[in-house]
Amino acid sequence: MLKKNSIVLVIYMLFMAMGLYISYKVLGVDYNSSNFSKTFLPFTFLLALFALSYGLKHRKELALDNEGKKNYLPFAIAFITIVAFGIFFLINNFALNIAFFILLVDTALTAIAEETIYRGIVLGGLVKKISTISALLCSAVLFSLLHLLNLLAGLSINEVINQMGSTFIMGMFLGALYLESKNIFLPILFHWMWNFIILSNGLSTIDFMPIVLLLVIGGEIFAIIYFLLKQLRRKI
Repeated sequence: MLKKNSIVLVIYMLFMAMGLYISYKVLGVDYNSSNFSKTFLPFTFLLALFALSYGLKHRKELALDNEGKKNYLPFAIAFITIVAFGIFFLINNFALNIAFFILLVDTALTAIAEETIYRGIVLGGLVKKISTISALLCSAVLFSLLHLLNLLAGLSINEVINQMGSTFIMGMFLGALYLESKNIFLPILFHWMWNFIILSNGLSTIDFMPIVLLLVIGGEIFAIIYFLLKQLRRKI
């Protein structure tokens, strides 16, 4: 199963790399362009379809053990903040036009594709073979490395390094949330709302959003530390 999951991950990354390259080099649309979501949407749709098809086909093998007490409280600061602001910006940007529809669908499909692959398949498979902490770290590193591919879409090395740092923390948080909740829909919802805030320029439309961002990062780190300590206590 682990070998199959690895092959699926490689195919996913290769297809994404191809989509980014075509968007930038062939179609002339770089990652920071306002038209990027629209241009890359067919690839996003196929990536989500590919991830969901494999994930649903092997859902029994990838399903997490649902035993044990769940504690959502350590995740609440980051989760509730992002979902609340995501809904706010969704309502604030609502419009009956194609641009809003593309933004909504693109952010949702990206979240579905990446959470299904990196949390549902990669983390779900690894946690059955290696320790929980090792599986969480590996899945977060792989999720971070995915963003190296954005170099193919015209991002600078500095922009990509910044992305990799933030996505490693997010990968750890979302992985911990998935392992704690046993519910893939929670990471998908968080990721979707996060994407929507970023792509709707939410961080620049409200003066105090940088403070909110720091609160979220702090909340993510708090939840990660809680989860890691919980796993370490189980070993003692």
